[in-house]
Amino acid sequence: MQFEIVIPTYKRVEKLERLLTSIKETSGERISDLKVFIVFDNKDYEGFYRITKSGAIEGLNNACVIDMSVNNTQELVFGIWNNHLQSRFDSDVVIVLTDDSEFTGKGLEYVMDDFETHCTDTDWVMALNQINPGHCASFVAIGKKFTDRFTGRVCFYPYYKVAAGDNELWAFARSVERAYINTDEIVIAHNHTQDQTDKEGKSLFLQQDRELFKRRGNAGLLWGKQ
Repeated sequence: MQFEIVIPTYKRVEKLERLLTSIKETSGERISDLKVFIVFDNKDYEGFYRITKSGAIEGLNNACVIDMSVNNTQELVFGIWNNHLQSRFDSDVVIVLTDDSEFTGKGLEYVMDDFETHCTDTDWVMALNQINPGHCASFVAIGKKFTDRFTGRVCFYPYYKVAAGDNELWAFARSVERAYINTDEIVIAHNHTQDQTDKEGKSLFLQQDRELFKRRGNAGLLWGKQ
């Protein structure tokens, strides 16, 4: 199977570097099966130019396909993921990540091998445990056949900004019995160290996303069905 990774980012070069380094270090021989898409949001040209000179991106450039672009408008996490699924996703599996994620051990190689073994028809969403206490699981891989269940492959309810869209997607995957959870090995870390970008996202969008998720749940609405 061919895999691609989509990473929205905004003014967090240090965290992005850690993620990119972990992709290189934990993908093993599977790295040639990867494409990595990095989307710098909201005119973050500074981040774009800084990462082009980074050793983290240089190491990946020699091993797999890298695509970097800058949005001139603010699309935020779910907008960037949806746009990619609609217009650019052409592999078997897409791995959606935030820039403060990080693979550990043989993490990415394990994800790719495990999905390929258990989700051969690609009509699945796969989740893995996180290292971080208080975060039970994080879905990381979505098969192409599963994305085709959604009109235009808009897999995330388009009115979420920074939170809750993944929860609703996971709930839909469970409802159609296409949610696969692997609990044998922890492979994802989520670096929640607060920074200015994190503060901005939480102050502007987090509460409204949570309230929207609650309203939709109370109304019995589930993206993918309604």
